[in-house]
Amino acid sequence: MTEGVYAHVRHPHYSSIILMVLGAALLLQSLPALLFAILNVAILYQAAKEEEEHLLETHGAAYEEYMKKVRWRFIPWVI
Repeated sequence: MTEGVYAHVRHPHYSSIILMVLGAALLLQSLPALLFAILNVAILYQAAKEEEEHLLETHGAAYEEYMKKVRWRFIPWVI
């Protein structure tokens, strides 16, 4: 899939979760919510790395080319 949101980020589902927990932390203005959001980002980052390793093993050069074309994992110009 290389069209739509996948043309801009490689993990749009993870992106939506990250934006949701960060938004909730800002809305709640609480330290536990912020810590939960940070932990969530770390976990999703690791999951995305592992998923990409699997995709590289499975699809090889095609997925590597996609990674070069779509530079951002989650949020363009951020991460």
